Amino acid sequence: MRVNVRCFGTLEKFQKGTKPWEMPLGATVNEITQIMGVKPDEVKIAFVNHREVPLNTLLHEGDEVGLSPKTGGM
Repeated sequence: MRVNVRCFGTLEKFQKGTKPWEMPLGATVNEITQIMGVKPDEVKIAFVNHREVPLNTLLHEGDEVGLSPKTGGM
């Protein structure tokens, strides 16, 4: 399945802009972060289709995923 992923802030070092990713059925947000090399403790907020979700959220074809980093003091 194809999902679109966008990283924000300091996570842009892993990917700039929105890019499509081919993922197996049943993949989670956490699996995307692992493939990208993002450590789970680097992600403060994950979004799927503009809604905040936990990293273990299952993805579906066409989902829009956003990853926001932890920032100073958080």
